[in-house]
Amino acid sequence: MIDLLRSVDSVWLFVFAFIGGACVGSFLNVCIYRIPRGESIVFPPSRCPSCGQRIRFFDNIPILSYLLLRGRCRNCGSPISLQYPLVEFLSAIISLLLLKQFGPTVEYVGYFIFAAALIVVSGIDLAHRIVPDRISLPGILAGLAFSFGTARMTVLDSAIGILAGGGSLLAVTLGYAGFVRLRERFRGTTHQAETEKALKGLSLEELKKEAALYAIDTDDHPNRKELMKAIGEAQKEGMGGGDIKLLAMIGAFLGGWRPILFVILVASFLGCVVGVPLMVMKGRDSKYAIPFGPFLGAGAIVYLLWGVEIMGWYLTVGK
Repeated sequence: MIDLLRSVDSVWLFVFAFIGGACVGSFLNVCIYRIPRGESIVFPPSRCPSCGQRIRFFDNIPILSYLLLRGRCRNCGSPISLQYPLVEFLSAIISLLLLKQFGPTVEYVGYFIFAAALIVVSGIDLAHRIVPDRISLPGILAGLAFSFGTARMTVLDSAIGILAGGGSLLAVTLGYAGFVRLRERFRGTTHQAETEKALKGLSLEELKKEAALYAIDTDDHPNRKELMKAIGEAQKEGMGGGDIKLLAMIGAFLGGWRPILFVILVASFLGCVVGVPLMVMKGRDSKYAIPFGPFLGAGAIVYLLWGVEIMGWYLTVGK
């Protein structure tokens, strides 16, 4: 397959990469919608979420169908989320950039699969504040397997990446938990008590909106007391366990500890650039829950495409 791709004219190769990437993006939209709901990503075929009508093939052409339908279902006229063409276009562009970076090689195929997983994780984390184990845990094994087929890293590099990725965020989580306990001892009060005091003036509906920021199922916490307890526990956790496993997956594909350091720095920078204005706009304090998965994914993509050049530039400037 790789040899066949190499024999194709470069222009057509990039066209193929764009169209193929957009088609994969269409499937990624299915994954983003169905995985959090525990549904099969294969059956049934794609349907309109509003009316349930099966989407015909000519209405399921990536990007183009959205434009032709003017963002509405042909059957019921309900608006189609802008997420669909955006994910398809993002997947297509990443496919092009990876092809330009690695050429028609095993690395291109492996890293495009990796990028596709990051897109799904980011979409789900943005919508539901969760990083699904169904992607990150198999992704760790896939990254290890990928290390056998690429000259860019060894199996040892991949293993170090897993330990550096998962271990670094685990250390942050444990450190934050220790800081919270120390602060509680200093103040003579508990984090839970402080949280309940801060939330005391909110109505039940406002509490539910606050709980949604932490992906708390409000149906499982029907009254004020239970909601406040759940919110306090969510705040106390700090970095989610899903992010730990996600960064371990990223380490498995990138290999070594240096890429992990780069990813964390870029993700933290992007988190500040996006998160601080968002907190100001929302009128929230520093406890506003912002999903970190998309920033980790963005950091990993930036490293794949430009990481070596950026680090080389930084070391040159620093001299």
